[in-house]
Amino acid sequence: MKSKRLIALTLSISIFFVLGNGTITKANATSSSTTTYRTEELRPQYHYTPDNGWMNDPNGMVYYHGQYHLFYQYNPQSTVWGPMHWGHAVSKDLVNWKQEPIALAPDKNGDIFSGSVVVDWNNRSGLFNNTPDHTGLVAFFTNNGATQCESMAYSTDEGKTWTEYGNNPVIPQPANTPDFRDPKVSWDNVHNKWVMTVAAGNKIQFYSSSNLKEWAYTGEFGAEGEASHAGVWECPDLYQMPVSGENGKSKWVLSINMGASATIDSPPAKGSGMMYVVGDFDGNKFVADPKYIANNNVGNNDSISGYYLLPGDTIKVYHSRTGGNELGEATVPAGKSSVNIQLNKKLSSGDGRVWISLVRNGVPGSRQEIHYLGEDTETNSNTQAASGKDILNPGFETGNLSGWTATGNEWTNKNVTDNTTWWGGVFNQSGKYHCWGFADPAIGGSGDAGTGILESSQFTLGGSGEINFLVGGGDDMKNLYVTLETADGKELNQFKASGTNSESYRRVVWDASAYIGQKLRIKVVDKSTGGWGHINVDDFHVYNTKNHVQSSTDLYPINWVDYGPDFYAGVTWNDTTLQDDVSRFKYGNHVPDGRRILLGWMSNWEYAGNTPTSTWRGSDSIPREEKLVDTSDGYKILQQPVENLKSLRKAPAKILTNTKVQSGSNLLSGISEDSYEITSKFNVNSTTAKEFGFKVRESDKQETTIGYNLETSTLFLDRSKSDSFNYPEYMPLKQQAPLKPDSNGNVEIQIFVDKGSVEVFGNNGLVSITDQIFSSDSSKGMELYSTGGGTHLDSLVVYPLKSAKFTPYIKPLAYNPNTVPRNILNGNFESGKLNGWTQTSGGVNTFTVSSDESTCDPNDKYFLSSGKNGNTNTGVLQSNYFKLSGNGQISLSVAGGNASDREYVALCDGATDRELFEATGNNNEIFQKVQWDASKYLGKVLYMKVVDYNWDNWGHINVRNIKIN
Repeated sequence: MKSKRLIALTLSISIFFVLGNGTITKANATSSSTTTYRTEELRPQYHYTPDNGWMNDPNGMVYYHGQYHLFYQYNPQSTVWGPMHWGHAVSKDLVNWKQEPIALAPDKNGDIFSGSVVVDWNNRSGLFNNTPDHTGLVAFFTNNGATQCESMAYSTDEGKTWTEYGNNPVIPQPANTPDFRDPKVSWDNVHNKWVMTVAAGNKIQFYSSSNLKEWAYTGEFGAEGEASHAGVWECPDLYQMPVSGENGKSKWVLSINMGASATIDSPPAKGSGMMYVVGDFDGNKFVADPKYIANNNVGNNDSISGYYLLPGDTIKVYHSRTGGNELGEATVPAGKSSVNIQLNKKLSSGDGRVWISLVRNGVPGSRQEIHYLGEDTETNSNTQAASGKDILNPGFETGNLSGWTATGNEWTNKNVTDNTTWWGGVFNQSGKYHCWGFADPAIGGSGDAGTGILESSQFTLGGSGEINFLVGGGDDMKNLYVTLETADGKELNQFKASGTNSESYRRVVWDASAYIGQKLRIKVVDKSTGGWGHINVDDFHVYNTKNHVQSSTDLYPINWVDYGPDFYAGVTWNDTTLQDDVSRFKYGNHVPDGRRILLGWMSNWEYAGNTPTSTWRGSDSIPREEKLVDTSDGYKILQQPVENLKSLRKAPAKILTNTKVQSGSNLLSGISEDSYEITSKFNVNSTTAKEFGFKVRESDKQETTIGYNLETSTLFLDRSKSDSFNYPEYMPLKQQAPLKPDSNGNVEIQIFVDKGSVEVFGNNGLVSITDQIFSSDSSKGMELYSTGGGTHLDSLVVYPLKSAKFTPYIKPLAYNPNTVPRNILNGNFESGKLNGWTQTSGGVNTFTVSSDESTCDPNDKYFLSSGKNGNTNTGVLQSNYFKLSGNGQISLSVAGGNASDREYVALCDGATDRELFEATGNNNEIFQKVQWDASKYLGKVLYMKVVDYNWDNWGHINVRNIKIN
């Protein structure tokens, strides 16, 4: 799920007309007709997309009574992010989908953000006493309103309709936790209880329950070093998986999605991304498997750094060349997750190995042999930087901002402090002083409200080109960041770092070697005024002779789910495995097959609101079956496209076996497709080429390259020539994933191409790369290439793919077209009541009829208001259905708030619910007249709708005197 601040960053395809009086009205784009159903340019043919509107995170995925349920974040009235609903679709095979009515709409507690659905098989909640088998579906979601809290709803009819739980929220927002969302609930077979996993800022919190209604906090995961903290954490998932090929052995997987960022520990393709950690779960808290890194810095600085460790753990180091003589040991300090061990003997220069043993709770673990890389020279040198190559006052140790230039009202000497602690922990600054972005207003500072820019002195980049520093504070890469700028003031956007909604510092490292010799400045930007609207900085090093300083997460390698930019908010289906405490007869004929199936949103928050689709925006990846394997690099998840997708294969367009691919040849010429699958296996032992691969969606002007580089052992996808879309400049157009050949020298590449996307899987799904591409319909060519020599191809098959079947939801008419009146009932509200109007969602106190004379025309005593009982009430109110007659002119008066995406009055199509016209207020209680020419809809059945999803200031709308002429 995303934070509210992104609302202002999206673009709309709707057309706005600003009237002379300042009131905003909107005429919406037309949806696709049935004659062109899912044939539009860029419309995916086998990836799920909604017919119309905006879609992001997949939610509530559950298998129940033979159907895979898919819920998702949905804005039905626009192709940009807005008031979040839960859309709904079902499938029997994960390939062909039937759309269902909207499941959940914004309620009195706010929008419906991401969450999950479980089957209450044993009626532990007591909510299903009256269903035939005493089972039902229970949904958990985040209400995003004045706060973020976890709520629940339940369904007794297989997800068709939902009832919100009367005691929501089931978990209120904890104090000092600004981002508290995306609950993933599942049954813990091992510990016999329900477990909820929730993103809480940059940590994951765990809760447990016996009845789904009462929850207790049990623990958290996310200390510094435990996965990447480059962006806000979202959409977690926790589940146990068997280790493939190891009977009886299982591990727990915790997956975490991370919001957009652009630091060294960001996702490989930058922007938003998804990672996972493997470890153990005791029913209360998750502990990642311990691993280690060895650094041989020569002299007295030899050390072993541990990570994924707990306070009190003891690490012992042994020499692997001398029969296991102990080199040193150390215990992890309280409140830490890492330890440095001073060794009693210098390790040899160059490459080498040592043995590591973990002692936890007094029990020694087995020794692990790990690799280190030595250096022949001193790395912790005290050499001073040459004049002009460093910046003035890099660590603020003068106790003030001398050497820095501040503009705006954010930065003053009051920001420089020697405080070592904050309310949530320690700063971990370097030296005595640091620059804290939050200067307390009580001492004359600006707090979070201040904005401004802080610039260092100019320097000429030298040495190795590395720049490193400490950063903390808010997480808002758009408005709150550290960057590099050139002497003429141009920001180098590939270098950006923000905080993690924590005051504690983490070290960021930039490789700016491409700019060696250029004059640069450090620039700290604060354009944020809300909560966590500040950034902290300290200890800048802009002249380094060795790249020896590491980012915080360099000590904690990260498992990325996907190396492309367009796989996010991924979660797995619930109830695809049998529960130990459920008798098989309850499953009936629909016994789950035990697969762990992953689905992600195929986009990236850095550009999701701008992608060039038409009546819809957003699609999902193909479903992927996960398997856990034990490799020399630790436990890894394999992702393999679900077997069901093979049902879409047509007859092969090309089959090749035992073939030499020569430079300059194209064995796939003549194939013209836009939706297909390629399976291939190459052998590098018999290959002289430096690179080989495929070009897909090819034409004279466009191509997308999927290739393998033998020199770097990387699989890559290059979309630099795929289209003309304007991707953010700091995001690489070529994405790379590390992929070594298997023990026989084989490299397997499986590719799924659809209109609008490419998904690549390497070596049976050990790595994957997912990209959106926006190639034109005419780009259908394909090429198999080899550069720098010949490539041995073991096998290749190209399968054109049929379109999956997508069945639209056809809303039953809620009226008799032969008896619909020709006018709106009580359009002027002069009855003093809401007769003729029906509230379809929200709190019962949201809409009232008011007679406040200060805002009324003397000729009209009453008007409709959603603010009489406060701005925090939300809901939707609907008029009667009417058949438009007369000249089709509709007039009304509107006042109140000006938030066109979440508080407005609309004219709607009675058959489809499509909004035809909209109007909102202008942050004023004075009524403004609105006139709509709806003559093109004469004879159609319509209705009026008043929407209030706004809980902030001016969170209400007033309407009066609706007339149909």
